[in-house]
Amino acid sequence: HVAEGKDYVIDRFDVEGGMTHDWFLHGMAEEEGLFETSIVLNKPVSTLVPVWGGTARPKNQYEADNEGKKIHAYGYLKDIMRGSADQSWTATWKYKNSGLRTHNLINTSNEVFRFKSPSVRPANEDDNKLDSFMRLGYMQRHSGGKSSFIALHEPFKSEPWIESVKAEGDSYLVKYKLNGLMIEDRITVKGNHTEVVSGAGWKYRSGSE
Repeated sequence: HVAEGKDYVIDRFDVEGGMTHDWFLHGMAEEEGLFETSIVLNKPVSTLVPVWGGTARPKNQYEADNEGKKIHAYGYLKDIMRGSADQSWTATWKYKNSGLRTHNLINTSNEVFRFKSPSVRPANEDDNKLDSFMRLGYMQRHSGGKSSFIALHEPFKSEPWIESVKAEGDSYLVKYKLNGLMIEDRITVKGNHTEVVSGAGWKYRSGSE
């Protein structure tokens, strides 16, 4: 929490095992809104269903089976566009009264996909209307036995307010203006331990402060 109407969240997900790791972020359920990225995602992809996955078209939101061999959950995704990221990039949703900018901090090259997916809420839980209500989202894919997906989520009312975000090892440096001054926060995440040192004059250490 920085100030009234200014909050951000560090989102770090570490995973090990298997060869392909997919990290999804979906937009607001109530509005499709506008979606833009700082990287180019312009290569059409017909489907993200893997070769072993079922390609039968799901008739409703509950029909995808647990193993995905008959109907795979990725079959819900439409208008898929692909690109790649080998450096940090941003994804921004803009809605009628709010927005969200997500800073994706890259430590290895990832494939990136943008897509539309059904939004159940505005369809009033009517499975026959799912094609009429969509939300915008993206997925990052990393191939290898170990992955770390790091993002900073920056909600805003009218315009983004964070000046810059960068990673230094296990630390993340966030710069923004507060009361006319440029402030830098350093957030360090190691295992279950988190430490924050803010240029605004306060510190936090998980378990002690």
